Amino acid sequence: MPKTLMIHDEPCFLVRETYNKGGRTALALLCQDGSPYCVATINEPDITLAQNEVILKTRDGQEAAIAALMAAGIVSQPLRHVSLGYATEPVVSLNETVIKDYVEGEDPIEALDPSSIAADDADGYEALGPDGYPISPETYSTAEAAQAALSAWVRVYERQGYYSTSSGHRIPYQDILKSCRVEPSAD
Repeated sequence: MPKTLMIHDEPCFLVRETYNKGGRTALALLCQDGSPYCVATINEPDITLAQNEVILKTRDGQEAAIAALMAAGIVSQPLRHVSLGYATEPVVSLNETVIKDYVEGEDPIEALDPSSIAADDADGYEALGPDGYPISPETYSTAEAAQAALSAWVRVYERQGYYSTSSGHRIPYQDILKSCRVEPSAD
């Protein structure tokens, strides 16, 4: 069984994936029950990074998750910062030796509900929100990674309590994920 990270007294598993566009490392955190906690990295293929570097996503209330990754030694302290639109995000290096302790063993992502996953023979997957539009411009290497991204995206609406569609319909928080889906990428 892999090691867990404690974030706000919640034990979380580290999941390592690869972004389709650019082939960079993606790090996500899953709660012990398999529900996604957050996606901790951002894929910006146009920004030059070393082989073992990633851009962390520090906005959207993920500060505790990022602090846990740094405290565990999974990622370094910021090496530099990059501007991404309205935000400045840290670039860190990955500690491969420590990462192995957190990702080897049983795969915690197996606990995710695959009911909204369309097909399994694709080059990439898109995570589509309730309106049918992608939640992100990037595609995901596996359907499970797209499902994890959807679950993390839905958490943004927890405090508000609902998602408002483009037609003005309100979907209660507990039903948002049921209105989302994962599909093979059209690219």
